[in-house]
Amino acid sequence: MHRQSFVENIKAFLYTTIFLLLIVVPAHNQEQKRVDIMTYEEVAKIPHSFPYIIELRAGKGTLLYFGAQHNNDPKHTQNEQIQKLWKSFCPTIAFNEGGDPPTLQIAEEAISRFGEAGLVRFLAARDNVPVRSLEPSRGEEVATLLKSYAPEQLKVFYALRQIPAYRRSKNTETLDERVESTLKWLSSVPGLEGVPRTLAELGESSARLMPKLKDWREVPASWFDPGYTQPPSYLNEVSRVSNRFRDEYMVNLLVDEVKQGKRVFAVVGGSHVVMQERALRAILESQ
Repeated sequence: MHRQSFVENIKAFLYTTIFLLLIVVPAHNQEQKRVDIMTYEEVAKIPHSFPYIIELRAGKGTLLYFGAQHNNDPKHTQNEQIQKLWKSFCPTIAFNEGGDPPTLQIAEEAISRFGEAGLVRFLAARDNVPVRSLEPSRGEEVATLLKSYAPEQLKVFYALRQIPAYRRSKNTETLDERVESTLKWLSSVPGLEGVPRTLAELGESSARLMPKLKDWREVPASWFDPGYTQPPSYLNEVSRVSNRFRDEYMVNLLVDEVKQGKRVFAVVGGSHVVMQERALRAILESQ
């Protein structure tokens, strides 16, 4: 009995270790390389509008990069444009911004719930095209941001960032339920185990970190804009650092796929394409 108990304990330890490694270790195998991402000051000087679309080739591979205007309106003209380009481009792999939303069976519902990411997931499932997130793992991003910000600051940032997205989408849960589940999930991310863990603690943390914000539920979407020259809150600064890391990750990921000769169809917020274009052209057009 004692030997059996010992063996079972060893198995439990190994399973736990493997689980923790899956959380902490990045989901991709490529090395994160520094690339020439534009600054927001440079982007401000470039005339552009959305959608912002580029198509680049390298060898047998091609990238169609659709810079979208974030919206959850199924009747928005860009959704029809995405579907037409998808049909003519015939991708062999697709990427969306915003993690891995569930795949829905109706395009309108997918857009209402998850915006352009939902549409990409719908199209990929319909046509049996592999689809992945453009995003780095949250643990990977958090590890980078913890070099500049306190855990409490980051946890408040991620929790409150759910609110602008909640406002523009069709939801099956209340705002409090959304944020509460986000806090619970964030507490499992290495480095973010501490406060705030509850809605009450979120209120206390928000009031202390941002005295001008009277109610965390009313946080302005503009407070997450990374392009502000005089940011109204520290949230803007975190957004800028986060976006820089994400932009570099996206470029490395897309370049790797195109170099493998794939037809890559990717949809992301328009400003990301503008900021990444110079780096993508420099790398892919030199192949």
